[in-house]
Amino acid sequence: MNLRLKAYLFLVSLIGLSAGGYFLYQHYFNGKPVEAVSSEAAQAEADTVPVELSTATLGPISSFLTSTANLRAMREVQVASLTAGVVSTLEVEEGDLVRTGDLLCRLDDSEFQIRLKLTEQRMAQARLQQERAKIRLEKSGVQIKNTK
Repeated sequence: MNLRLKAYLFLVSLIGLSAGGYFLYQHYFNGKPVEAVSSEAAQAEADTVPVELSTATLGPISSFLTSTANLRAMREVQVASLTAGVVSTLEVEEGDLVRTGDLLCRLDDSEFQIRLKLTEQRMAQARLQQERAKIRLEKSGVQIKNTK
């Protein structure tokens, strides 16, 4: 066989193999790599929605829907308390409608109750001391009269 004939035969077989490969590539993989085809198949399987068939029946229908959504408040305000303390009960929940002056929470007032009782006791002691001072003043006034 001639060298030129061998070269032509090699080029024709190479072109035939290339055309066959291109045909298989376009026909079976639709122009997409093998990894993309397998990942698309997995994605299509993951995107399937389960469906249940049932017979239609006559009955009551609920008049509400349950859904989730992102909400945005009409306006935001800064809330500041007059005193610091531990919250004992919450009167409103997040999302409730509140107006100016509404009670939001109750603070634990045990510390304030203790301070109130201590202050009342000090006040009672001060009144007692005031009564004693009045008595001493009257006694001193009587002694001054007697001395004169």
